[in-house]
This record gives sequence, structure tokens and C-alpha cells, in this order.
Amino acid sequence: MKSCVIYRTDKEYKIVTESETDTGLFISDTPVYILPLAISDEILKDKIINCLENSKTGVKMPETREKFSKWQKEQLANLQEKNFSSLYKKSKSCLVRIESGQLIIYPYECLDVKKGLTIIDDKVVHFNYLKGVELIATQEIIKVLNSGDVPV
Repeated sequence: MKSCVIYRTDKEYKIVTESETDTGLFISDTPVYILPLAISDEILKDKIINCLENSKTGVKMPETREKFSKWQKEQLANLQEKNFSSLYKKSKSCLVRIESGQLIIYPYECLDVKKGLTIIDDKVVHFNYLKGVELIATQEIIKVLNSGDVPV
């Protein structure tokens, strides 16, 4: 399975690679891209695909609280954020996965910043993952991230 998360703030897109850990959980990984909202659909597609291609399995989960804290600080620095709570509050986001021949877009919402993001089940979008579907899927991702107001 390949995975990434895309955040849309009022100024930019933040695209984060996700990798599956040795425990089965997904964690943020690199590359991370921060792009202006005025970016072309084609460039946005290329960055999303690059993140998906760099998604790995079997990544070692930080084992101690200290290692997890260090990892978290690195991820926040990559995102140019102070904490995840503020990112969740000020952005719209979605999870993008390639699994079982499908490219799936899972829109997120933040119901409670302490609990993180929740998938909006009735808004999930599926595509058969065939050559050439990437641009159409990217345009759907843009629609998902543009729906409703972006929190400020």
C-alpha cells in the first residue's frame, strides 16, 4: 500500500509521504512538499505521485518517547508548523492511498484536535488505478480540498 496526506491551508498545499511501520501503523515520512495554491494541476500531480512512490513498508517505529518526540519535531519542521493541532485546525486535508489496484481519496475533518483527523466516510472517492488516471484524481483531490471553507 502506498500513502500520502495532503493539507490545504489558505496559502499552500502541504503534501506528506506516509510509510507503514513495522507495527502496521502509518507515520509521516519524506519527501514533504510545500507548494503555493497557484501551482498547476500537473505539478501538483507529480508531487503527489512522487510521495506515493516514496511510501515504504517496514519502517521502524520510534521506540521510545524521546525518539518519538524527536521524530515529531522533525516532521513539524518539514511541514513548517509548530504543532499538528494548529495544522489540523487551519487546513482541509485528505489521505490518498493506492491499494488493491485502486487510488482512493479519503477526505478528513478535524472534529477534535486532541484526537486528530477523522475520515469522512460518505465522501471517499475511488478510482481504478490505471495509467493516466493521476491527473483526473489530482483534480478530484483539489475539489475535495476546496470544498467548504478552509479554516483560518
